[in-house]
Amino acid sequence: MIKAIIVEDEPKSKNLLKNFIKNYCKDVSIIGDTDTVKDAITIIKEKNPNLVFLDIELKDGLGLTVLDYFKQPEFAAILVTGYDHYAIEAIKKNALDYILKPIIIKDLLAAVEKAKKKIEDLKLLTDIKEVMDVQKINDEKIIMINDKKKHMIVKFEDIVYLEAQNQYTKWHLKNKSSFLLRNPLSNYQNIFPNSFFQIHRSYVVNLNQVSSFDNGRGGFVALDAIKLPISYRRKAALIQKLKQMSSTII
Repeated sequence: MIKAIIVEDEPKSKNLLKNFIKNYCKDVSIIGDTDTVKDAITIIKEKNPNLVFLDIELKDGLGLTVLDYFKQPEFAAILVTGYDHYAIEAIKKNALDYILKPIIIKDLLAAVEKAKKKIEDLKLLTDIKEVMDVQKINDEKIIMINDKKKHMIVKFEDIVYLEAQNQYTKWHLKNKSSFLLRNPLSNYQNIFPNSFFQIHRSYVVNLNQVSSFDNGRGGFVALDAIKLPISYRRKAALIQKLKQMSSTII
């Protein structure tokens, strides 16, 4: 369940947002609300929410100053406002999304979906793992991960794809789990088996997990239900690699 706080000084707008969340966002629980910048900072520190719905023009100042206070926030922020001229400043302050009043349900749902992914990534950041070693056991390549409390052993065959996230790399596994490693994607290039290929600056995929391949303009590879974009410059090399591995994929 996502724990959310609403920062809004218009009672009608606050009640409307609460009703929308209650009726349409079943996995979001409102754990508090307030109507000032000062109280917003206090309640966020006390209740540690995952998500903050933040109005911009409040009684005692701009809601954006709340984001200034939390330099590395452990929550996702969705701005809800009647003014569109704060959008650029909101982006600069790393707000997740920007919803204009009157609120449209589809905009709220889209913002909450983005928040779910952001919250998942924030949780991963609290427990960043590190590569300890890469070994071969019975001709099978494995990677050993330091999980602070224990050591994880991951088979390369169980990795679906890797995703660059700034200075971190998110590893996605066949069992739908994922973990975050401390270094950028480029740092791991020399450990990948031949079955791994970088299709885009943000993605390295296990080609054994590819279920289909679209060679059209703006093409993609499908990994079951997941579709990842292919960089135009890498497409020819990818096609050649797939042909070498299996003619049934093309």
